[in-house]
Amino acid sequence: MILYRTRKGEAMTEEQRKIATEYLGECWHDKAGSFSAYNPNKECQCGLRSHRRTFTTWKDFGDLKDAIVKKGEWGSFLLYAEDCWCNDDNAPCDLCIPGDAQYLDWLISIDRISLMLEWIEKKGKGTV
Repeated sequence: MILYRTRKGEAMTEEQRKIATEYLGECWHDKAGSFSAYNPNKECQCGLRSHRRTFTTWKDFGDLKDAIVKKGEWGSFLLYAEDCWCNDDNAPCDLCIPGDAQYLDWLISIDRISLMLEWIEKKGKGTV
């Protein structure tokens, strides 16, 4: 399993995945602290038998995008993403032109899951 890294190069934490799962309106699937993402046969207190999301797939990317849109927060996320693009030394071009093809290619990438998780976490702390 690939564990994507944050933009700072740190591995995504369980806390970040928990925050994103709850942002989606889903249960984190915890059974008295014994539920494991790698042992989906245990039943969660919500009654479901399921594994935790890893936030490493296109489905996770799409579900996060859909949740952000549904909550009416897509504009806020885009402003955050544009700021990150314009201040990213590793952006594929020197020009800060949100909406151009290079920006969209950068934005619509599974690697942006970490950016979504970062935005959701900062939003929850009131720092966005």
